[in-house]
Amino acid sequence: MGRYSDMSRGAELAADWEKVLAWQKKTRAEKQTLYKANKKTQPRMLVKRVQGYIRPFNTASGLLIIQKSIPDNTQPVTAVQANVTELLAIVQGGTDGAGRVLESAPTSETGLITLNNTKYNFAKLCCVSVIGQVLEKEGRITNNKYKKIITDTVSTPFGRGKASETFAQAVAQIQGSAAYTTFINKVITGTTASNKVLIVPENE
Repeated sequence: MGRYSDMSRGAELAADWEKVLAWQKKTRAEKQTLYKANKKTQPRMLVKRVQGYIRPFNTASGLLIIQKSIPDNTQPVTAVQANVTELLAIVQGGTDGAGRVLESAPTSETGLITLNNTKYNFAKLCCVSVIGQVLEKEGRITNNKYKKIITDTVSTPFGRGKASETFAQAVAQIQGSAAYTTFINKVITGTTASNKVLIVPENE
């Protein structure tokens, strides 16, 4: 026998289920119209993407792989992105200037092997920014009210800077940078939420 707390919500859940069935009967065009009406209105972080070269952590020192989807950290689009741009510069360039993402293949190094592998899973850093206050939203299927913190995300792949740099060393340098601290400690007025940084190893 079910719990009383579950059974007492029977009528409420039945009403929501009827709304779900009604949603399933809508046409694709009707669903898209409702989806657009429910989307966030804050501007997204639009980042210019460029081609670059990356040294993977788990490969020989002379290997470079072309990556065609790297955010250009010199091109902030809005004021919201100012601290994101600084953090991307640290991740991609390294505080020692070694270059975890290169704009072009080094001409001073010999014996380089360059591959055009668009499917390689590089290490990745994701900047999740709180860009708006908590909003009361309404579900487009059940019309139930809920609270939502408006966030947006920018990510960049990265690899080794120095030939001997490990992933753990790169992460330690990134997390020890002033740009990292500034980014994660920023709190938007009207919220208790702060930014987040996710660092994902290669091949995950």
